[in-house]
Amino acid sequence: MSELSQVFGLVGIILFLIIVLTYGGYYFYISKFTTKTIKRKKDFLPRITVVIPTYNEEKTIGQKLENIPEQTYPKELMEIVVIDSNSTDRTLRIVRDSSVLMQD
Repeated sequence: MSELSQVFGLVGIILFLIIVLTYGGYYFYISKFTTKTIKRKKDFLPRITVVIPTYNEEKTIGQKLENIPEQTYPKELMEIVVIDSNSTDRTLRIVRDSSVLMQD
């Protein structure tokens, strides 16, 4: 039994070293050779989408839509999407009548 336990111990140590060296080498490679920086203009602003989910929001949707143009983000870079979940009140009518969603 003593020889068998020594063999298993040696195999365990070898497997441990293989795993440590493999992952250590992989980490070293990744950290050393794949560090690319993305250079962007300082004033770069991406296009964004503002998603407004609604369900019976007739009391608040008007104010929410009016608040969007008041944000400091450029309006021409914003897209507004209203998703209604089958409202039973006047939510859709208020959204359709809103001048905020009108395209220029």
